[in-house]
Formats: sequence, C-alpha cells, structure tokens
Amino acid sequence: MKSLGDRLVGKVYCESPGRVSEKNIKRLSDEELCDDVAGEAVKKSVMISLTTIVGLFLVLSLVVVVAFRLRVQLYARWKIHPFDRDECDGEDMDFDVLLCCSYEDDDPHGERFRNLMAGEGYRVWYPWQDVMPGQDVLESNSHVIEHSKRTVCLLTENFINR
Repeated sequence: MKSLGDRLVGKVYCESPGRVSEKNIKRLSDEELCDDVAGEAVKKSVMISLTTIVGLFLVLSLVVVVAFRLRVQLYARWKIHPFDRDECDGEDMDFDVLLCCSYEDDDPHGERFRNLMAGEGYRVWYPWQDVMPGQDVLESNSHVIEHSKRTVCLLTENFINR
C-alpha cells in the first residue's frame, strides 16, 4: 500500500492550518502534520488565567459593593463609630453631633435620638436642652455650627417649611 505522499505527483502545497501553510506536503514530517499540542496548552492556560483573574475581580467588586451597601450594619456589628474619627488633625471641636431641628417641633424623636447618641458617649448639642435662658441664640448657634464634627437634621414638615 502506497502512502499519500507516494501517490501525489508534482509539488502540492498546504493551505492550512497556518503552521504548515505554503509548505510542500511531500516534505512534511509526521510531527509537522500532527496537531500543535503545545500551542493548544498555552491557549488553554491563558484562558484559564484570564478567567480566574476576571472572576476574582468580579468577586472582589461584589464584596466591595455589598460592604458599602451594608456599611451601617457593619459599623453597628463591630462597634465602629464614624463619629469617632476627626476629619483634621488638631481640630478643636466641642461637639460630636449638632442635632438640628425646627423650633416648632416639640419632638420626642429628637430627644430619644439625643439620649441614644449621648448614651454611646457622643457629645450632642440639642437646642431644646442646650440653649440657656438669656443666651444669644444666634451667637450660640454660630459657635455650635463651627465647633461640631457632624450635623444631623431631623427632617419634619415644620423643618422643611422653614
């Protein structure tokens, strides 16, 4: 029985695959005619590496998004208080929180909120308890605004209308 190479007459060139393109088929060795095993292995390893990197990036991104969305619950769970951090070194702040509300509200929620934060050790300024009789309200408010780390507003209908 004759091989394919023995039966071909003249010069016959390969057209594909690219690794044997433009070569005379009679002069190709058996190894050259076989699949490119090493090239396929490299392609597979590159695909696995890329898939792993993209997968890790997606998982890390998801973890960051979930942590950001649940940051308040995480703060509460591990007792991390964002008010404990100073924005600037050496700042001279008298209050951790300025609790802002409308004077038209005799709001029990504000008092409850103030007591809750004060119970956690925060210095809270609340107008219903911290403005002294006879004190200049505008001067007091100006000082409190300038010397408070954070401002929390109780948004009631009266507050919004004012």
